[in-house]
This record gives sequence, C-alpha cells and structure tokens, in this order.
Amino acid sequence: MNFLQHTIDSSVRAIPTNQINVKVNVLITITAPKAVNAVERAPVCVILVIDKSGSMQMENKLPHAIEAGQVLIDQLEQKDKLGIVEFDDKIVVRQEITPAKDKERLKRVLAGIQIGGFTNISDALIRAQQMLAGPTAQGAKAIGNVAGQHRDEGITASSIGVGLDYDEATMQKIAQLGGGNFYHVREALELVGILQAELNLAKELMTRRTKVKYLRPASVLSVKVHGYAIKVKNAKPSGKSQGSDAASAFKDETTIQMSDFSSEEIRQILIELLVDPTSAKETEPDQAKNLSLGILQLRFSRTEESPIEEIKIPLSILVDDDETRRDATNNAFAESIEKVAAEVMSAEANQAHDRAMMELEAGHIEQSRQILQENEEQMEEYQSSMPAFMSRTPQYQAINQQRMRFQQSRDSTEEAENDVDLRRNMRLQGRQMNQQMAQGYYSSSNQAQIRANDYNQVYTNQPRSNRKSQPVPSPLINQSSSSSISNPYSGISSISSKQISFGPSSQNQNQITPQQQLSKKTPSPPHAPQKQQQGQQGQQQQQGQGQQQEQIDTHQNKSKTSHSPPSNQNNKKKSKSRSPPGLQVLPLPQIAQIQPPQQSPDQQNEQKKAAKKEEQDTKGKKQK
Repeated sequence: MNFLQHTIDSSVRAIPTNQINVKVNVLITITAPKAVNAVERAPVCVILVIDKSGSMQMENKLPHAIEAGQVLIDQLEQKDKLGIVEFDDKIVVRQEITPAKDKERLKRVLAGIQIGGFTNISDALIRAQQMLAGPTAQGAKAIGNVAGQHRDEGITASSIGVGLDYDEATMQKIAQLGGGNFYHVREALELVGILQAELNLAKELMTRRTKVKYLRPASVLSVKVHGYAIKVKNAKPSGKSQGSDAASAFKDETTIQMSDFSSEEIRQILIELLVDPTSAKETEPDQAKNLSLGILQLRFSRTEESPIEEIKIPLSILVDDDETRRDATNNAFAESIEKVAAEVMSAEANQAHDRAMMELEAGHIEQSRQILQENEEQMEEYQSSMPAFMSRTPQYQAINQQRMRFQQSRDSTEEAENDVDLRRNMRLQGRQMNQQMAQGYYSSSNQAQIRANDYNQVYTNQPRSNRKSQPVPSPLINQSSSSSISNPYSGISSISSKQISFGPSSQNQNQITPQQQLSKKTPSPPHAPQKQQQGQQGQQQQQGQGQQQEQIDTHQNKSKTSHSPPSNQNNKKKSKSRSPPGLQVLPLPQIAQIQPPQQSPDQQNEQKKAAKKEEQDTKGKKQK
C-alpha cells in the first residue's frame, strides 16, 4: 500500500478512433496519511528576512512586519532556533542562528530594524539559503530560480505581498518555483496570521523534497496543467534498467512545481490533454484498445534522512469504435466524469474571475460586472442540476466557494468604480485565491489561508494592550524547518528548510477528517445563497469576543461553516479594509483551530477588580 494514496478521474472514459484532437481532462487526487503521534516534536529553525527598504515606510508596513515577527518568536520553544536578516540595497545578518531561549532579547533585536534604501530581494534570498544550506553560487539569477534552487535540500519559499504596490507576478513566481504558497494582505498586521499558518504547515509535513513529473507519449499532442507552475523539457534517454516505461517512449517531461504534503491533505492536479486516438486503431473490431496517456511520476521522502520513494501513476483511455459499448463504458464511469466536470468548471471560474479583475483594475466596470454575473449564473445553473452524490465531494465545496466570491466581487464593483485602491486590492485577492483553489478545496494552500483568517480575527479582536501571542496548536508531526520574511516591492516571502517528523496532538480527537466528512450523507445541493454585503463582515467583528468564541466552536463541530477573512482596520475607510470573499469551510484535523484564550470565573473577577482599582487610582491622581 502506497504511503500517498491516489485516485484518477477523467472527463471521458472511452472515445472513438475517427476523432482528431480530443480534449481529455484528467484529475489526479492525492491524499496524504495521518501523522503518527510521537512523544516530542523536533526543533524548528526559523530565519526572518525583513525588508527595510523605503517602500516599507508606507502604511506602517515595517512596524507591523516586526510585530508579526515578534508574535512568531513567542510561538517558538527553547529548543527551536532563530536567525534574523535585514535588507534594503545591502544585506545584513542582524542575528546569527541561535536557540530561541531569550525571546525578549530576540524581539528587541527585531524591533531595532530601521527604514533604509532600495530593495534587493534576490541577494536576500541567497543569504537566507546560505544560512540554511551552506554556500551557494554567486551571480545574477532570476528571483524565481533563486527561490527554487534548494528544493532538493528541503528548503521551500512562500511569498506574501503586502499592500498594493508590489509586483505580484514576481511574488507568485517565488512561491511557485520555491514550492510554497502565495499570499496577499492589504494590511501588514495580517502578517501575524499568515506567519502563524506557515509555521503550523511547517510542523505538519508528511513529505519532503516532493517532485512531480508528467511524461508525455506521442498520443498526447499538448499538455496544460491548471494552478501550478511547470517546466517542460525533452525526456531523458532511458537506461537498460528502466523497463517498459523508459523515458525513450515519451516525447517530453513536464515538471509540476509542487509543495510538500501535510497530514491528511487532499490535493488535486487537473491536467488538460489534447489526444490523438488515431494512433490506437483497433487490431480486432470486437475489442476496445487501451491507449496510454502517459505517466505521472511522484517522488518524495518521508523524512530528511529517509530515501527517495517513487510512485508511478499510469494514465490511459479506452479507444472503442463500437458506439453502444463506448456509451456503456462512459455511463459506468458517470460519477467519475461528473467530478471532473465540476473541477473543470472551477478551473474555468478561476480564469474568468481573473479576466473580470483585470477589466475592473483597468476601470472597465461594466465589462467586469458582466463576466462575474454570467459565470455566477452558469455555476448556479450547474449546481441546480448536479447529481445528489456530488454534494459529498470537494468539487461541490469548491463550486460553493467560487459562487460566493463571484457574488461578493460583483457586489463590490459599484463601490470600486471610484476607488482605484479597492480595484487593485480585489485584483490581488483574486490572484491569491486562484492559486489556492486550483490545488483543491482541501489542499494545504487553501486551508492555510482559512487558518490565517481565523487567527487574524482572534488577534485583531483583542484590545491592543492584550495582544499576547496565542499558543500554537499542537502539530500532528514534527520537523525541522525555517522560515524567512523577505519583502520585494513591499512583499514578504517565507523560506522553509529541512524537516524531521514529530509530535502529538490531543486537540483533534473529535474533529472530522475530510474522508469522514465526504463519506457522510448530505442533502441535495442547496439553492444559491442570498447576496451578502461586505459591510456585514465589519458588523460581525464588532459583536465582541464572546460571539467570536461561539463562531469558532461552531466551526469545529459543524460540517459546514462560513468563513470570512478579518478586516484589520475598523477605523479606516471601507475600501482599505476590504476582505476577500468568504470561504465555505469543512474542518480538517491537521488544520488546528485557533481558540481565543480562555479565562476561569476567578480570573475574570480578578481582572475586573484590577480594572476597577486602576480606574480609582487614575481618578485619585487627577484629583491631586
């Protein structure tokens, strides 16, 4: 039994030979196992790479980035290690890697960073990797290549764009080639949740040095991979020991840039193939022929020290000129075909939303609104005719998530018409969600964003004087990792390093796994949700800490919960605190839920007495 389980679904199961250029969509779903509890997790190594260039002076980006880093420091244990690098046009190691024992001193070192000159992201990434993996080659390099050049050593890079004035294409390239995630935050204070989510992901890894390749045969004319960066090159000549699936049988190989898998993660890869079935002429009229569509090759190691394992997933399709037999075959795989149809619709929705946001950013409000409305209606119509079994699938949750963001984006176009910043913010949010949703509703990328939103909501709802770091949810496994913050064009990127498996968790015993959730019987797809105004998000946040606790408890115990990312500046203009579309969430055991700190009745009474005494002291001073 493979360590990573997989299933294969396709948009069609049997095709005739008399067609040319047949489009076949193949959906590969990979499920990681649940982490085995251990007694103690291994140490974590974190490197914070802070951009102190002039652009960080705007909107308090640097102070909030420092605050987020200090919260992260509070999450580290004494056995963990930390390093700090600051950069503008020069790179300075402010703190060599050291045990995180004296947290207050480390936070003072971090707080001492001052605004400087220009941004030099490439050299900053190289310096961080030197600290993690030893010397690297010097010289001019593309930023994306720098981010990805140490993937074999277990170092990954995620990127966080802060504000509106960064280069999102560069930031996405860092994340895609670095095997990490791309995030967009409107306000720098939201970095608190993002860094917390990234740290938790680093503690939940089930694979390291993950690599995925697709080997294309002559029967496939072209390849398109949704949601992942790819590199295509000629297939390597085969050796004698490579057997019947040797590389010489393939035209080229497509490397799919893939991050490592987390505990119980369900990740999807949607590949669109253009197939030539004429190469599979039936040798016997009464028999269907199996036509190879290539091989998906998955390589990984379970720990940093363990050997590389390989899983080969053969892809194929039946070629049959007997129409009755062909239809019977496709009918037998109706559920599989329906799942792929829903996944394709979600992928096409990502592309449509991106077009709509491009029109919106250019000021073409009506064109943007029309694209959003047309696609929202298509998804509503599709859901109304969807078979009942689909309501138990991740694809159904993805369509729900898509419909909600299309609806909220359309509702926001009127306000965005005269607000350039809001249009830019919506465009960046759209790019972030496209990448996250393309990997699947239960992918670590999509769930990390949900976790970050939860944490930020708890953190920002507290009075500033009480914003003490929340305890890190106990991870299911341990690893050695490192993260860095770097910030090209007012962005931030994370680098994760070598991992080792570990750790227990008692918080997740009563939570529902994705597999358990999808096996439950659920009602038929509901009607389209009513329109939700963005202003409701701000109102919900102002209802107090007690309601927030109730919402989080509901999130843990129900099978479906609505999530909306937090607004981090209630006293600013609405356009500045626009939250990304809400997310329909099913709980995952490896995505530990963030809880606000609990107080006993005695603690509450003591807090009230202290507040009353402080008030009396203040009045007494005023009278004197």
